[in-house]
Amino acid sequence: MKCTLFGAELVSQFNTFLLRSNVEPLVMVAQLFKPNFYLEETSIQSTFHSSLILLNSNYAEVKQFRKRLLTLGDTTTRGIVEVLTQSPKIQFVSSK
Repeated sequence: MKCTLFGAELVSQFNTFLLRSNVEPLVMVAQLFKPNFYLEETSIQSTFHSSLILLNSNYAEVKQFRKRLLTLGDTTTRGIVEVLTQSPKIQFVSSK
């Protein structure tokens, strides 16, 4: 699913996570994002003042999901295949 982040704070938070040295599955919880439907594709995008992202948060559900991914060898998920930047927003695209 395509996701566009607007605003320096969200972009900085995401970039900081990407620059970490350890490689692990990324579970992103996106709160208060709005759906975007264009040319039969669905994506989500943040709003400037209310959206929130949590990256590999400490919620029990996220921990359980990440543990299951690591146990399975992360064979069923897709990685981030492209990062498009255009200050102050970032768009990342996962493969289908």
